[in-house]
Amino acid sequence: MDDWKDKIELPSDDEYSKFVENINRFSNNKMKYILLNKINGIYVLMQDDKMIASSDSDFQSDYQIGKLSIENCDEIFGAIDVEKFVKEEYEYCYPEYLRNDLIYAYKTGFNKAMELNKDKLFTVEDIKTAIDKAKQGHIEETYVGYGRPTHPTFVLDDLSYDEIIQSLQQPKEIEVEIKMDICGDKVYEVPEMVLDENGCLILTKKK
Repeated sequence: MDDWKDKIELPSDDEYSKFVENINRFSNNKMKYILLNKINGIYVLMQDDKMIASSDSDFQSDYQIGKLSIENCDEIFGAIDVEKFVKEEYEYCYPEYLRNDLIYAYKTGFNKAMELNKDKLFTVEDIKTAIDKAKQGHIEETYVGYGRPTHPTFVLDDLSYDEIIQSLQQPKEIEVEIKMDICGDKVYEVPEMVLDENGCLILTKKK
C-alpha cells in the first residue's frame, strides 16, 4: 500500500533550503519596494528600511546588493531619454537623409532647452508646496485668567527659508515593483527576479 512513497524523489536538504530561501526572498506580493530618486546622483531601492539595490557600483560591492539601471530608474521618474525617443519617433521616416536631419534638429533643440533650464531647480508644484509649508502652524492654548477658559490661538511654525528649501530638496520616492518570473518545476515553482542584459533588476512603477 505504501509502495507509492518509494517512487517519490524527495529533494535534498540543500535543495529544500534553497527553495525556502527563494520563497522568503522573492515573495514580491508581500514586500514593499521604494525607489529613492538620486541621492547625490545615485538611485537606491529600499525594501522596508533595508537597501537592496543601487545604481552605484561602490554601493553594490560594499554592501553586496543588487544593480539598478539608471535608464530604467530615469524612465520611472519621467526623465526623457532623447536618444531612445528620436529613434522611435523617426524610425519609419524616409528618405534617410531627411530622418537624419530631423533627428539632429530634435536633439539639438532638446539639448538647448535643457541647457536653458538647468538653473531652474523647482517646479510649479514645488513652489506651491513651499507656500503651504510657510503657512503651516499649530494651535496653542493661551491662558486668559483665573477662572476663565484658555483661548486657542493659531501660531505659525515660522520655518526659515533654508528649512523650506531643504524640505523641497529631500529625495523623492516612488513605490515600484520588481519584474518576476516563475522558475523551477511544477512542484517547486518559485518567483524569481528577472535581470536585464547587464544584470540589473527591472523595475516598474506600482499601479
